[in-house]
Amino acid sequence: IRLGASPRGETRGVYRRIHDEIVKASWLNPMDHPVTALHGVSQWRLMWHFERYTATAGCAKLAIALRLQAMKHGRYPEALAQLVPEFLDKLPSDPFSGKGFIYRKEGQGFIVYSVGVNGADDGGVEDPDNREAGDIVWKCPR
Repeated sequence: IRLGASPRGETRGVYRRIHDEIVKASWLNPMDHPVTALHGVSQWRLMWHFERYTATAGCAKLAIALRLQAMKHGRYPEALAQLVPEFLDKLPSDPFSGKGFIYRKEGQGFIVYSVGVNGADDGGVEDPDNREAGDIVWKCPR
């Protein structure tokens, strides 16, 4: 129960350690206990998908607020904090880092992103061939 109350950035690491311990446990050979082993893997995958969805939704929420800001004030803000309280009650947290999403203006538009599953800031670069690498990115060209 305490795990459910933890920030998601911490929760991901705990779930990963639990998963790794289940897989490594000598008494829980996946060949001898396939249902139990699959259950642990399924929980990890479910958490992974939930966090990716949460990150994508956070990027979308910020992108909408950024567009509203630009429509009303004629420009994008210098920092996400400028969206509060006019467009957002509070800024969402990146589920993979437990910190804020990363934002920068690019040309006439912007990029907002999560560090993604690997937990590393890859500079706003996605890896379409490997969903566990790269960032989760929302770009707006104008």
